[in-house]
Amino acid sequence: MPGSFINVLIAAAYTALAALLITVVAAHFAAVMSINPFSHFSMIEGLHNLRSPSIILTLAVARVIFTY
Repeated sequence: MPGSFINVLIAAAYTALAALLITVVAAHFAAVMSINPFSHFSMIEGLHNLRSPSIILTLAVARVIFTY
């Protein structure tokens, strides 16, 4: 059944994209929290860094792919 093989490939691509998205977001938080891991301000700063262009672009691409 070639149709089911295509579905498996599409599911694998979605899983890889989700893993990449989680990795990018986690890397941003890790970079900010490594400055001062015990500061509450570091977590707030990490949330503000989520508006960086790389995060916005990654989220936009993921939204387009997951929507269609």
